[in-house]
Amino acid sequence: VLVTDQGGLPLPGVAVRFSGGQGSFANSNPVVTNANGFATAPTLTANGVAGAYQVTASVVDSSPGLATNFNLTNLAGPPANLL
Repeated sequence: VLVTDQGGLPLPGVAVRFSGGQGSFANSNPVVTNANGFATAPTLTANGVAGAYQVTASVVDSSPGLATNFNLTNLAGPPANLL
């Protein structure tokens, strides 16, 4: 995600937390925006449930809470058993 100030200029060094979804994010959550204001989500390990879900990226300790949502989809995995 891109974090900017009110004038649209990128903000480096801002902590962003990623949450939600059907799985878990790697331990490097929250992450800090780079020199260009971008924060890259840590690796998300999806669970085995197929379907659509929503992930939220939020600026840590912002008031009012600054956040954005985006949609992801888990695809069905390979068959577990043949009977």
